[in-house]
Amino acid sequence: MTNTNCLENFKCPACGNEESFRIAATTIATVTDDGTEDHGDMEWDDDSYAECPKCHRHGALKDFQVTSQPPSQWEAVPEIARFEDFEIEPRIKHWEDGNPEKPDHIHCDEHEADMWRLLGTMPGRDTICIGEYAARSLAEEVYAGITGRRYAEQTGADPANKPYSVLLLYPADANDGGAETYYAWVEAPDPIEAVALARRQAVAANECLEFEPEEFASLLVTEGHHADQPLFNK
Repeated sequence: MTNTNCLENFKCPACGNEESFRIAATTIATVTDDGTEDHGDMEWDDDSYAECPKCHRHGALKDFQVTSQPPSQWEAVPEIARFEDFEIEPRIKHWEDGNPEKPDHIHCDEHEADMWRLLGTMPGRDTICIGEYAARSLAEEVYAGITGRRYAEQTGADPANKPYSVLLLYPADANDGGAETYYAWVEAPDPIEAVALARRQAVAANECLEFEPEEFASLLVTEGHHADQPLFNK
């Protein structure tokens, strides 16, 4: 039932009754010894006493009034296109034609990167750059803020793994003055496994020298992928 006259926008807050209410009203009546003969219009206001005849909830009339919401002043917002795919791309500084006044970044291997680019693809559109970051971990934080999940969940990597940076020393028979190192980024559940993965990566990168993984000595293991450390492959 929707009232459109005296009780428009009135409803009992306790039981939901909208049909009728007892309201204390003011009027002017003609009164004789026999009683009231007639009376004028009845008046009440927000502070007049009111009572619900069904549940006997009582109080000021304004307590029974339902506040109607004004029409929205905001226009409907069209559906926003969302990213359907993401990629974190490693990049390294490059000078076009050797000109130091025209620096650029090109795609590279992860261990060479000095900048990371977060890319996003929308349905029916080209891939766009969302942002560029000094560390992969920062790009992954932005990805997590957009999607609500870790980047590893998109790539299919084991979410139990963590990123590590590992610095290894080359074997003595291939080490120029004892200072030649191999720097690797890996994903592993712990530092021990990170070193093992980095050693295998170093062997693969030097396949022609026939090294064994255990010949690479571990110098440093840190959690996270740190491109800004002064550690480089030689």
